Amino acid sequence: MARRAARRVEPLKDLQSSDPLARRAAAEALGRMGERAARPEVVRALAERLRDDEVEEVRVEAAQALGVMGEAAATPEVLEVLTKCLRNKEEGWAVRVAAIEALQLMGPAAAAPEVLRALLACLRDEDVLVLWAAAEALGAMGKAAATPEVLEGLIGCLGDEDPKVRQKAADVLAEMGSAAATPEVIRALAERLRDEDHEIVRPALVRAVVEVGTVALPELIRAITEGSGAVAGAPGEIHR
Repeated sequence: MARRAARRVEPLKDLQSSDPLARRAAAEALGRMGERAARPEVVRALAERLRDDEVEEVRVEAAQALGVMGEAAATPEVLEVLTKCLRNKEEGWAVRVAAIEALQLMGPAAAAPEVLRALLACLRDEDVLVLWAAAEALGAMGKAAATPEVLEGLIGCLGDEDPKVRQKAADVLAEMGSAAATPEVIRALAERLRDEDHEIVRPALVRAVVEVGTVALPELIRAITEGSGAVAGAPGEIHR
């Protein structure tokens, strides 16, 4: 008996299939191809799936595929769709995290003002997975994310009542390094070091000061001198 010919896989065409399994498989296949598949028509089709598909798993795969394509997929249309996903708190956490991770993979190319504002807002998100993903994305964008607006927002997060928010804000500043070495940031880090008493936040603050650069050391020393042991162990970390 003759074998049935294997169906030819056409990912771009299959993204428009009425079968959600076919759409999901198509997005996954394009993601495996990475930058090689990042043609304008493919990027647009994936953005449409992320924006419009009624099946969460398809939206997740579309976001992940765009992320793997990196800078080549960081078009204004794609950044707008990704930003709307992470801002939408009615969206499932898996889609929001996938959208944030896509921005992280795009790196500095995704550091548009609207994207940065949305990621900054996510640092105060109730979902800890969203919060952590947003911090990782801002950190991956590095100096490109160190805008006055973002730095001001991170300073605000350093004073948040939630220690997880304070910790991740310090982590982001550490990733930005010397680009974050403004007088306002240095002063905020020093004040937090003087007053901080939470065990998960102190090490993050010390690392932030170290990575921001030696310009911050006088303020740090003043904070240690004026404090009452709140940053015990900090000098040892500085001279690592």
